[in-house]
Amino acid sequence: MRSLALFVVTFVACTRAAPTAPNPAPIDASAAAIAPVADASDAEPEAAALEDAGPAIRAFGPYEIPFVGKRKVYYAVSKSASGTHRLLVNLHGMCNPPGYACGYWLESGSDAGFLICPEGNTVCGAGGPSSWDESFADMDRDLEASIALVDAKYPGEISREGSILTAFSRGAYAAPIIAGMHPNRWPYLILAEADVTLTTYALKKAGVKAVVLLAGEPPSFVQKIVLTRRSKRMCTRLGSRC
Repeated sequence: MRSLALFVVTFVACTRAAPTAPNPAPIDASAAAIAPVADASDAEPEAAALEDAGPAIRAFGPYEIPFVGKRKVYYAVSKSASGTHRLLVNLHGMCNPPGYACGYWLESGSDAGFLICPEGNTVCGAGGPSSWDESFADMDRDLEASIALVDAKYPGEISREGSILTAFSRGAYAAPIIAGMHPNRWPYLILAEADVTLTTYALKKAGVKAVVLLAGEPPSFVQKIVLTRRSKRMCTRLGSRC
């Protein structure tokens, strides 16, 4: 198993606090490579059964609902069925379906809030896995549309305060650009497997308070040293804690 190189960058910045969605459908087990599938109809009975034992708990998923064309939105709900919950989203990578990129975040994501992951606008080859070939602006549009669909299904449950944008590969290249399009909308970024160029000016202008850079360890010792030095130089350039 590969180990991970992890760098956390924090910033001080000023922050400020669709259509009716169809019923979610169970995910095809072949598409959910990471987590077992739960039926959305199971969530309410489980919550009711535990109602007298304390805070309501429900099945968190994962679930899918139709999106655009043949695309779907992959998502998990907060385990807690009461109050409002933090928004976490994920943009998957090239030839990398949301069931894979988001699947690793299901447990921690549903502990923290709602996890929403739109499917890319294209596929790799005939019948291949989900991918992207649209612009970052269009990825941003699709992301917001997917959030609106889930929000309509669970009205009043999703809070955008302190929202977290997680992203993998191509999604991670798009994430800082998307954050810059909407200052203060995405104060926290988690960027996996992408050699992203970041600047203090752009991140502060976007209202980003913290960034996590996450990558698999390079195969060689020399490459590991190069990656570590490059990451430290980025931290120095950003004037941030790493």
